[in-house]
Amino acid sequence: MSGKQIIKRNHKDYLNLRRSEAQNHARTQQSLYKAKRIKKPKRNPIGIFLSLDVFVWGFHYVKSRFGKKHPFLDYTHSATGGVFEMYSEQSGNKNKIRIVAAADWATYTEESCRIGELMKKESGDYTIHLGDTYYVGAPAEIQSNFIGEDAPWPKGNSGTLALPGNHEFYSNGDAYFKRLLKTMFVRTKTGMVAQEASFFCLENDYWRIIGLDTGYYSVGRLIIEWIIRPDAHLDHALVDWLKNQVKLADDNRGLIIFSHHQYCSAFEDQYPKPAEVLKELIGADREVIWIWGHEHRFAVYGKYQSKNGIRAFGRCIGHGGMPPEIGKIKSGKEVYKEPEPERARESHLVFYDQRKKDIIGKTIIGHNGYIVMDMDEDKLSIEYKDEKNWLFKEEWQVDLQTMKIAGKAWNNPAVDLKLVAGSFNDAVK
Repeated sequence: MSGKQIIKRNHKDYLNLRRSEAQNHARTQQSLYKAKRIKKPKRNPIGIFLSLDVFVWGFHYVKSRFGKKHPFLDYTHSATGGVFEMYSEQSGNKNKIRIVAAADWATYTEESCRIGELMKKESGDYTIHLGDTYYVGAPAEIQSNFIGEDAPWPKGNSGTLALPGNHEFYSNGDAYFKRLLKTMFVRTKTGMVAQEASFFCLENDYWRIIGLDTGYYSVGRLIIEWIIRPDAHLDHALVDWLKNQVKLADDNRGLIIFSHHQYCSAFEDQYPKPAEVLKELIGADREVIWIWGHEHRFAVYGKYQSKNGIRAFGRCIGHGGMPPEIGKIKSGKEVYKEPEPERARESHLVFYDQRKKDIIGKTIIGHNGYIVMDMDEDKLSIEYKDEKNWLFKEEWQVDLQTMKIAGKAWNNPAVDLKLVAGSFNDAVK
C-alpha cells in the first residue's frame, strides 16, 4: 500500500462498514482496483486484478493482525513536551482563539471535501482531527486526505493536529506515526514545531485542550480480542505526561478533552477507562467538556459520570466524513435507528441528529458536520454545524478560583433535532 494518492470515493463505498480489520483491508484493496480500472479502462479487468496481487491485501492484513504495532511515541526527548501555548496570528492574542475540529472525517469523498472547504472558510487558528482515516490508515489514504498537494484537510493559521482512532491501527499505526505526524504542526513564537506524539495539550491563560490517544489500545489481536476486549485505555507514558508534564492535578483552568472514543453512549459501547485515569488526577467533582468521534452521528449528552470516572458534558461529532447510517427502508417504510429509552436515560442523552439527507439503496443517510470553538479569555463558545446550517450553540465561562464552568445553550429552531431530554439547555446543566 504505497504513498500514492487514491481516487475519490463516495458514500456508497462506506455503507455497512463494520469495525472489522479484514473488511476494511478488503475495501482498501477494492479501491485500488477501482483506481486502476479508471486509469486503464481498456485493460483486461482480470489482468488489473492480478496486477494488484490479492496477496498484497493478504500480506497487509496478516501483518496488521500478527505484526508488531508501531511503538508508542511520547515527548520524553521533545523540547516542547507536547504542551503548546496557543497564539492567534489573526487576533494577536493567546486568549482570543478559534479552533475548528471534525472527527471521522478522512474518507476522501465529495462530502468530506465539502466539509473541509467549510472548515477552511472558518479561518481557524487551529484545526484538529479526532481520528479515523479510512479504511485502514494506509499511506495512500493518509496522503490523499492530509498530505498531498490537493489534500482537502484544512490547516489552521497557527497549527493543525491529529489524534488517532481505531482505523489508523488497522495498519498498526505505521502511516499515522511515520507520515501524518510529521505534517502536523504548531506555530510558536520561536518557529514551527511538529506534532511528535499521538496526544497533546493546547493552552492559554484560561483554557486547556487535552488531546488523548484512545486509539492505540482500541484494536486487539485476532481471537485474543474476543477474550480480552480492547478498552481504549491510555498508555502509561501518556498518563505519566498528564501527571508530570501537564500537571493536570495542579491546574485550575477550564478543561476540554478531545478523544476519538466515547466516554458514554446511548447507541454503542462505552469506554470509561480514560475517564477513570482522569478522576485519579482531577477528582470526581471537577466538570469538563469532552468531545469525541467514533460513532458516526451528531449527539449531545448532559452531565454524565460513570461509577469510577469524572463528570463530563459529552458531545459526539463523528459525522465529519463518514455517512451517518441513521435508518433503513424496510417493506417500503423508513425505519430509523433510535436508542433504547433506558440507555438514553443512563447516558444522559439530550438530543441527536435524526434528519434524513439522502437515501442510498435501502440505507437512510444523515448529515455531515464539524464544530467551531471560540475562546475569548474566560469565555468559550462552541457552534455545531452541518453542510448548510448551524445546529446548536453553547457558551461557557470558567471561574479560575473555583475551577467551575457554567454554560448556556441554544438550538436552531429551523433544524429538527431529535430532543430526548426536557430541553436543549439540559446539555449544559
